[in-house]
Amino acid sequence: MSKKYTTDNTQQFLDAFKLFKSSLNGDSTGLWEAKRAEAIKLFEEKGFPTTKHEEWKYTNVIPIVRNHFRPVISNDEFPVDAETVSRNGFGGDAYRLVFINGHFLPEHSTTKDLPDGVIVGSLGPAIREHTELIARHIASYSDSFEHSFATLNTAHIRDGGFVFIPKNVCLENPVHLLYITAPSEAVVVTYPRTLVITESGSQATIIEEFVGTELETYLTDSVAEAIVGENSHLSHIKIQHESREAYHVGASHALLERNANYFNNSISFGGRIVRNDPWAVLNGEGGHAAIDGLYLVGKDQLIDNHTSIDHRVPNCTSHELYKGILSENGHGVFNGKIFVQPDAQKTDSVQSNMNLLLSDNAEIDTKPQLEIFADDVKCTHGATIGRLDDNSIFYLRSRGIGVEQAQKMLTYAFATEVIEHIKDEAVQGYVKGLLDSRIED
Repeated sequence: MSKKYTTDNTQQFLDAFKLFKSSLNGDSTGLWEAKRAEAIKLFEEKGFPTTKHEEWKYTNVIPIVRNHFRPVISNDEFPVDAETVSRNGFGGDAYRLVFINGHFLPEHSTTKDLPDGVIVGSLGPAIREHTELIARHIASYSDSFEHSFATLNTAHIRDGGFVFIPKNVCLENPVHLLYITAPSEAVVVTYPRTLVITESGSQATIIEEFVGTELETYLTDSVAEAIVGENSHLSHIKIQHESREAYHVGASHALLERNANYFNNSISFGGRIVRNDPWAVLNGEGGHAAIDGLYLVGKDQLIDNHTSIDHRVPNCTSHELYKGILSENGHGVFNGKIFVQPDAQKTDSVQSNMNLLLSDNAEIDTKPQLEIFADDVKCTHGATIGRLDDNSIFYLRSRGIGVEQAQKMLTYAFATEVIEHIKDEAVQGYVKGLLDSRIED
């Protein structure tokens, strides 16, 4: 039985759900109605977590949930031109799906010349056209219902990205899912949902990018699920550079079959309060999961990363590297869990969290964890907290570089290790540009 959490702000979300449900206009029957009903019931029973719950000890959600967020029923009031789209996201070659306030924009999306059998499109129509396939996988992680925000997302399933890569297909260009939040008279909440399915022997790169108008307050409550088939390779890159006044809570869940490879890169630059929950389950022998992240935390920001890698079967490997750069009064949180279940012999896992403090007022709470229930494993973990090296700064200054520029160069070098784990060179270059702009601010 899941623990009951309490805040005084659940009713407004229940009322907003009724508004959302009334807008479905007949699209609220059958399977999806059952999933929504189950999810909203669980949310109503649990409410939101408080800081008394260990998993939310350092992240007080009251500043988020006390806002009177409203779902965006229609996107008719938010015209978007091509310049807005190109200005707000990755512009390299990609199959691109664009969403405004949670609603799909086909006129700004590009899915031409897809290989035979590949599906890249809006989740809304896909739910109707591929009901059995999607029903088999969406909301298939029981632990999703342990996370109140993920439960809310499931209750509001309506649109998002759907990607299906059939057997032995290599998708050369990435799939770019661009989620834009536009200004509104109301304080809005969006519930993006992404479902990715790769069959055996396939290969793909997925980019989820979240952007929004600067200084706008809103909530993005996102969930991404990936089923990584036997012998397939999936790179999942999440880039979050939303408004500095926005709130973002996101979960990324991946299930790996035999010999599957899954690479998750989480880049967090924006938001006032941000919570990331990437989770990988190694469910087939020979699988490999790499969970990497970079978070830049500045004035009045809190970014909380709770990661989980679950080894359930023998002969799997995992690698995790999370790096944080904290300035002014920024607060970062890292809680990384690696589970090695009793049957997961011959597991090889490495976890590392490294943090760079640029201010005396910056704060980091880090807790790398190993929970090992098998006896023939190789697992290491660790965390470091430090400042810029004085000797390195002195060396650069002796070469005629000013102290401020030297600090920026060293900060940039510290961060790029995580970015260089992104395999797509165009995406890697784009993220480096975002990092450079942020460090120059």
